[in-house]
Amino acid sequence: MGWEIAIIADPHYDHSGVEMPWIVGTPANHRSATGLRKASEEVWLPEPVCTAFKVSDLNASDENCLAILNPIEEHHPNMTKVHIVGARNSAHVNSRMKEFGFIPFGTPAAESFTYVRPISSLKELPKLQLDASNWKSADDIYESLFTRMAWEEFRCAQR
Repeated sequence: MGWEIAIIADPHYDHSGVEMPWIVGTPANHRSATGLRKASEEVWLPEPVCTAFKVSDLNASDENCLAILNPIEEHHPNMTKVHIVGARNSAHVNSRMKEFGFIPFGTPAAESFTYVRPISSLKELPKLQLDASNWKSADDIYESLFTRMAWEEFRCAQR
């Protein structure tokens, strides 16, 4: 359940180092996404670290960005931040992002911009209940919290 994702609409953008990218599906990007997923299997991650998506026209970056929003929302219903690279910061993109509850965030750069969604608008935000009866140190608190969070990630990934 990614809270923050990136949509890379520019087929030539170097997405290495970008967390949770959804990238335009060129042959090179498909190979890269496959390699990243394979490498991530060595440590357990509940969802892919990179997704390449098919497009009919590599040069239609705005349309490609907007077309992938529904599948991204299905995979990441609780995302709160979307970073977009390679599309135009247009009224059409703004309008479509608003439909998903996102508002512009920060100062857009020439090649990228960001949207955020208030956490209060999330549909299925899990509430974690922790048993503090055996806590004796800060380490106990963190162990309890991280164990519970890992369980929730696993549970969500199984849906």
